[in-house]
Amino acid sequence: MKYNKIALGFLGLVSGTLSIYLLLKWDKVFNGLEGFFTPGLIFGVILACYFGIVRARNFTYLYRLPIFIAMSWFAYYVAVWIVINLGLDKNNISSSPSIPSMFFAGCVGALILGFGFWAIKEWSEARVKYFVVLIILGGILGLTFFLGEPISQLVSIVGLKIEGGPSLMVLYIIWQTGIAFYLGYILDKAKEV
Repeated sequence: MKYNKIALGFLGLVSGTLSIYLLLKWDKVFNGLEGFFTPGLIFGVILACYFGIVRARNFTYLYRLPIFIAMSWFAYYVAVWIVINLGLDKNNISSSPSIPSMFFAGCVGALILGFGFWAIKEWSEARVKYFVVLIILGGILGLTFFLGEPISQLVSIVGLKIEGGPSLMVLYIIWQTGIAFYLGYILDKAKEV
């Protein structure tokens, strides 16, 4: 069955929504970085659970799932580091990150996540084209950060208000949904699933 891209896309949407909800909730509770790195962890755990269910017939495969979770967390950590250290104006910390830094952070995050996916996928042949597309897609989706304010303004026309960082909300939901959908696409193209 070729349902992986639909299922993973939906799980990416759930993960992105849950990530932003918990990030905003923890920020109000802890007022710091305690919950800051949870989006990468949430994304990794949700996708790893799916991979574990789909591939449950191969129990030797299950020990690799923590690798994917760790790589997902690390991908998020590195992407955030890139944006903070390369993309923000040091004189104005509340400034918006630069476009190149968001693209680069998305690419690097997708690259690291791709290595985690490669570790659990057991690619018999190195599908370089899928890997390259994943990296470029990660960069393009990283730019969705800049859609947050326009979407927030558009939604306010109808009387709704997006609380707590519309740019991050758009970024997390779209990036995680898009990358998860593409990983599902790769699985659907594979002969083994």
